[in-house]
Amino acid sequence: MFALYLPVMERVYEKVQCYGMVMEMQIIMEAEATASATVGMAWEGGFSKMKEEPSRMVFLTCSLPEGICVTALLSMNVLGGLVVFRDNFGGFKAVSTILCIWGFCSHVYGIYKFRNNNSNH
Repeated sequence: MFALYLPVMERVYEKVQCYGMVMEMQIIMEAEATASATVGMAWEGGFSKMKEEPSRMVFLTCSLPEGICVTALLSMNVLGGLVVFRDNFGGFKAVSTILCIWGFCSHVYGIYKFRNNNSNH
């Protein structure tokens, strides 16, 4: 279904004249997806199973590593645009890149300190 969605939307967006049309299309698609998912969950009894789901999901996933990876990749994305596409490197990009690198390095240093403290005890 999704493989059909991308080419169809590419054709539709070729005829779009303004930002308002894009936003209207996105809102309609998201509303339809929400309605379809709600009907499907009600039909199959998915709402009652939602009580069990959080305990399994917290056990299986953690958002911290994802946040750390995104932080590291964000700075690489900005630097890659600078090198490959000769993009402008203004004040906002400089500050955001420095903060991303600082946050990533702080996390790596925190893990290093934590492991050293645990290995010494």
